[in-house]
Amino acid sequence: MKIKKLLSIIAASAVAVSMLPQAIAANDDIMVMINDKELLIADGDTKPFVENERTLVPMRAIFEELGATVEWDDATKTVTSYDSFQAITIEMQVGSDVFTVNGKEVKLDVPAQIVNGRTVVPLRAVSEGLNAEVKWDGETRTVYI
Repeated sequence: MKIKKLLSIIAASAVAVSMLPQAIAANDDIMVMINDKELLIADGDTKPFVENERTLVPMRAIFEELGATVEWDDATKTVTSYDSFQAITIEMQVGSDVFTVNGKEVKLDVPAQIVNGRTVVPLRAVSEGLNAEVKWDGETRTVYI
């Protein structure tokens, strides 16, 4: 009888331990809130992630949610975004450590890059380029724009 009980405890412990990586990964998710509304990332798209203390997000999702249009030049790997309300044009090339806001160069800590076939851009740089205020809550891993 004691052996069955011990085996049950071991089996239950093994199941619990096997679920830990999934629980930890779920807690690593980054939420992006824009005007109190969660930025929805399409299924299969690259989720927001942190690299060198900078949050990167799919370019189309962030630009469009901030009210800007998006154009992609595959030949040069360049994204051009235009906010007609504010008359702001942003150009960002994959791999470059600078981008332009209305022709003025701005240094990037982390360049735009392609991850899993999707172009991701640094959230703070893009948002501030479009005159949005950005706040990070490290405790909840949430970006507020």
